[in-house]
Amino acid sequence: MAKGITNSALSLLIIHLRGLISGCEISAKLDNIDIVNRHRIEAFFPLEYLENNSSEEFINFFRKKRKQKKIRGLRKLNVFKKLTSLLSSNGIDFIVLKGYPLNKLLFDDEERRVSRDIDVLVKKENVKKVFDLLIEKGAYLITPDFLIKDSQWDFFLEEFDQMTFVLPGNRIPIEIHWKLFRNKAYLPISEEVLFNNKEEFTIGNIRFNSLKNSLHTLYISLHGAKHQWDSLVWITDMYMLHEKLSKKEITDSLDEAREYGVLDTYVLGFYIANLIFKMDLDPNIQEMFNKDIKRIAHESFKFLQRTSSTAGSSKEVLKRIRYSLKIQRTFKGKMHHFYNFPMYSLKHQSSRSKFIHWITRPISQIKEKRSKSKN
Repeated sequence: MAKGITNSALSLLIIHLRGLISGCEISAKLDNIDIVNRHRIEAFFPLEYLENNSSEEFINFFRKKRKQKKIRGLRKLNVFKKLTSLLSSNGIDFIVLKGYPLNKLLFDDEERRVSRDIDVLVKKENVKKVFDLLIEKGAYLITPDFLIKDSQWDFFLEEFDQMTFVLPGNRIPIEIHWKLFRNKAYLPISEEVLFNNKEEFTIGNIRFNSLKNSLHTLYISLHGAKHQWDSLVWITDMYMLHEKLSKKEITDSLDEAREYGVLDTYVLGFYIANLIFKMDLDPNIQEMFNKDIKRIAHESFKFLQRTSSTAGSSKEVLKRIRYSLKIQRTFKGKMHHFYNFPMYSLKHQSSRSKFIHWITRPISQIKEKRSKSKN
């Protein structure tokens, strides 16, 4: 078992993932529904495997869940078709991230990997136009949760990185991005380079562009690092990407990571996947591993073993900030700031006071408990 994993339910899940890959029979059956839900990993297992290696309660739950997922998948594909048609018919260049292109690459199946939303990258100059088009179609703006005045658009586009909508009659989130990351230090790549490195995908009669495989893999690894690698689904992605990419694509992705000064953070994803899956790693990737990467990888297991993927207390928020700082220290020559926890920039006085409130919450909570106990 990967050193540092002490959660028995998570350990058993990892053993089954390894068993599935290697073809080994596992005597202990999967029976913890919560841990599989928490890591969104059930789609990785063929139904036949679950039927032979799970408890009756477990398999009945996931038979029902897969039916629900199939219905949701049809709704999501319908939303995706409407969105791509709307953007294409209005001359808006766009790139689809994660979700559909990743499923196509890893499984040749648009719904195998669980994805709750649709992520689309558009050029900054087209964001306002996309906003108006979606509102005109009756879409609801979910985030940001405030109105944007005409005079505020330039500031908003500079400070934020995405908006989230849902179309009428469904709950499929549509995330419209104009940056890959709110904090540009994670991947300081220009819009021009992104839109010059597209690759066409087809699902049914829907044609769309995503990033070329090497660049998409780089983005997915950095996205996992930004979220502390706290879900097995992202680690499984790194394992699958390593298996699916050509040697040239792996070399290209390493060169791109080196060019943008994020090489250590990029290969961290492969190192964690190797700890979980015991992979036959590409020698070019193995050469990049160092003490810092190994130390941060083992620290990631603390987040992986959480019962919930979200930080529920100020103490947990601070742990994530500390981890993010360690990740960001691996960026070469980049100036960056807090954008992750909480989602405010420390560049602004009002946001700074909210941040101070977050980090002082544990003290106020202790005071509250003491006063209640006295009463």
